[in-house]
Parts: sequence; C-alpha cells; structure tokens
Amino acid sequence: SSEMVALLENDELDAAIAADYPGLELSHSSKIAHRGIVTEPTFVALPAGHRLHNRVDVELADLAGETWFLTPDDGAGWPGVFYAACEAANFAPVKVHEYLGDHTQLQRMIAEGLGISPVQATFCPHGDDVVVKALAGTPLWCRYVLAWRRAGVPASTAEALLAAASATYRDLIARSTHFQAWALRTYKACKS
Repeated sequence: SSEMVALLENDELDAAIAADYPGLELSHSSKIAHRGIVTEPTFVALPAGHRLHNRVDVELADLAGETWFLTPDDGAGWPGVFYAACEAANFAPVKVHEYLGDHTQLQRMIAEGLGISPVQATFCPHGDDVVVKALAGTPLWCRYVLAWRRAGVPASTAEALLAAASATYRDLIARSTHFQAWALRTYKACKS
C-alpha cells in the first residue's frame, strides 16, 4: 500500500486499491484522494483436521503455539497489526514463515498441516481440506480503499471505479460462507 501511494504521489499511477488498518489509516498528500470500499474482519485458515476445526469462533490465544504463514510487510501496518493482536492475546507467535504466493499454494501448505494463516474475508478454500474460522472478538480488521490522483482522475471516473470495486467485492463476499456465517452471528447479536 505504501508503494502504491508513492506511485500515486509521483504521478506514476492514476488509481489503486490499497489497504489500511484501524489506527493506521492511509496517509498521503492532498493531491491524492481516497474512499473506503469496505472494512472487513480477518479470519484464520486451518487444516480440516485441526484440533479447533469444529469451533464456530477461534480464540487467537488458542493459536499461540501454531506455526503461521504471514504475508510480508505491506507498508500499511501488516504484519505489525497481527503481532499487536497476538501481544494483546498474551502471546508471541512461536514460528512464522513469510509467505508470498498464490492461494492454491497456501491452501496446500495449510491442508498438509504445515501451518495456519490469517486470511481475508473473501478467501475461499478449494475442497474440504482447509477450513476458515472467525477469530473470537474480531481482533484484526482491514480496510480496503480506492486511492486516486485528483489531477489525473475525474470525479466521475473515481465514482465509477469505486462502484466497480464495491460491486466486485460484494460478488466475492457473497461466495464466502465463513463471512456470511460470521456476519449473521455478529449482526444478529448487535440487534439483540
């Protein structure tokens, strides 16, 4: 995300989708504008045979001894927000592997029991060998934003890009059964 902002600031990019985190909102000069697409909770992907596979929500602290696959620094606060959430849950991850690859490879490694991973709400497992669980209390959140150069992108184009990104996200999240279950439980509890 920070690299995208730098490209926007240097007029090398007209628009981009970036991420930020609560308390670490995207920062940029006034020549850049941004609007939120969505703020979503972070989930955790586990092998189907994991000892916690049958839980509805998983306490982050219950994952203290696990091996983790984490994506590298995104320049916006990740993986710092992950480590801060672990610290708030009174542990430091024992073993972490930096991971940068496709979802199929990640799912294979998780399915084989090599580790677990925080994942986006739109992450969809292929097959039955990986399960995705909500983290109890929702300790990790991520916001996706559309950022653009004010001088390079007309307001009508920015609105069209935002509408397209939002529609695409709605399509992806509609396929996410773990998110749908989380949302139903969470928002039903809020209405009670």
